[in-house]
Amino acid sequence: MTQMEEVSSKNNLVKNGDFLFGAEYWYLNKASVTNGSCHLVDGATCNQFVWDFVVEKTYVISFETHFSGNGNGRLLLGFAPDFNMEPYPFQSGEGWVTQQVRFVAKAGGRLQVTFEDMNSPGGYIRNIRMVQEGEVEPVEELIRGGDFTGSWQVKAQSPDLVNFWNGHCNITGNARIDQEFALKPETDYLLSCLAQFPKGGAGTAVLVLEPGCEVEILSIPGNPEWTTHTKNFVTPAGTTTGKLIVTGVGIRTDDVSITTPSKT
Repeated sequence: MTQMEEVSSKNNLVKNGDFLFGAEYWYLNKASVTNGSCHLVDGATCNQFVWDFVVEKTYVISFETHFSGNGNGRLLLGFAPDFNMEPYPFQSGEGWVTQQVRFVAKAGGRLQVTFEDMNSPGGYIRNIRMVQEGEVEPVEELIRGGDFTGSWQVKAQSPDLVNFWNGHCNITGNARIDQEFALKPETDYLLSCLAQFPKGGAGTAVLVLEPGCEVEILSIPGNPEWTTHTKNFVTPAGTTTGKLIVTGVGIRTDDVSITTPSKT
């Protein structure tokens, strides 16, 4: 593993690295795809072939892992024609953990990227990116599917209380959507979302920071017009993960986002 840097989602050579289109572009062996991640257990693997890299240039692969207990896995990289796979083991830890591997591209024209469970209790892989070193994104977006193309968990007394339509999320009763993601300790973040209440109401976006269960709350008043709501916050020392919970009666929301300030 290497020192962390922000890896751009632009120019990403891995296709469907957020698994929003299921297993498309991926070859699965005993693995499964659900809720924007790939589930690996009992030695399962998922892999795809990558093209369009530049020989002798340095690349960074970034991904997030969430394994049960003392679960662990490894990233395997192999170049054509012999595909001798070089292993990069990782230990996941509690919650979602960001992992990075830096390597130099070799001749051959194709690279096989494989994620493998090391016969552990199992875990999940998501948000896989591969870019040339130095392609740093000025803003790191933590929310996946903030335009409601996927990645959200729904908790509702009845399925019809939450629906995703035309890039919006509509919550019409006692229900909520939530999503977990990795965070850095002692870091400035900006939480923002668009919201409207066509028939009145109110809502909240609650951010739970772990470990420690500290809470940041963004109140969303019942404006019938589309309105942007924002809240700045700083993560406490030791923070590793967060969960964003959006709830409200009669709320319609879009463009949910958590970003870090630009490093430019």
